[in-house]
Amino acid sequence: MSIKKGKGGRRLHRAVASSLLNKPNVLTMLGHKHDRATLAPYGKVKDGQVFYVRKEHFDRFKFLPTNRKTYDNQVHRLMGLLKEPRGQRDPVKINKRWEVIDGQHRIQAAIKGQIDAIMVLMQENATIDDVIVMNTSQKKWCWQDYLKTHSHESRPSHGEYKKLSKFMEDYGLNYKVAIWLLSGNNHDYGVEDFEEGSFEVKEEDKAIKQATYLKTIKGYKKVDVSVFKFTKAFIALQKLHSKDGKKMLIGTLMSKLKKYGGKYFSAGGNQEYYYDEMCNCYNERTPKMKQISWTQKLIPTDDEQD
Repeated sequence: MSIKKGKGGRRLHRAVASSLLNKPNVLTMLGHKHDRATLAPYGKVKDGQVFYVRKEHFDRFKFLPTNRKTYDNQVHRLMGLLKEPRGQRDPVKINKRWEVIDGQHRIQAAIKGQIDAIMVLMQENATIDDVIVMNTSQKKWCWQDYLKTHSHESRPSHGEYKKLSKFMEDYGLNYKVAIWLLSGNNHDYGVEDFEEGSFEVKEEDKAIKQATYLKTIKGYKKVDVSVFKFTKAFIALQKLHSKDGKKMLIGTLMSKLKKYGGKYFSAGGNQEYYYDEMCNCYNERTPKMKQISWTQKLIPTDDEQD
């Protein structure tokens, strides 16, 4: 940038310098602003100290080839979190060789998100064995933990979580089924929003309709409706038409599940298996022109786990 000469130029130079000096020189972690001047410089970092690394020096980090692989969806999620007002959640942990012990996703998120700097904790003698211990010794949160926390009146969306809790209690559904039905989220079935605290009930009427069916099927005691793949197949196949061009009948499907449900679904398998078994059950002793079938084009499949 060229600087104009003369009085005007000097005023411009002083204004630029003043703006740089007045720029907040802080890093934010969990909402707390840390003055960079109080953090240790690179060359004087001691074991157990927290310091910051500017983006132009991110290439100093070394990723352990023995560490787990990184996932793009987690990197993109952290990119958003790093830019939020609360900033970085936890410092990246490295050893004296600058090998990343904990935080490889955070570093990649900082690089891709062009974050100005990140906070780092020095653990001089840490190794891959410490990485393994860190990832196996801590008990991860289960869905009950997220539900309990976000249902507390101090949480912003506690009302939505209380609706979810009552819905599960009223219909006896698997938590993932309940989240999916109420949210109408077909991307990840609403799980990420549920865990982050932003779950929202958007499809209550449709959810109640399907939940009523599932509760009735559960009463038949022929199939396990707690299996997510079963529920997905049950709902997905309701859009099918029989060979004579008429839409499949939910009443027929319900009666067939009551009569023949115990004959099917016992082996378990991927999503395609449940689509096949649901069609086979519907087609049991059904005239050929009234039978249904599915194709991948009509109903996309996947191998998500329960």
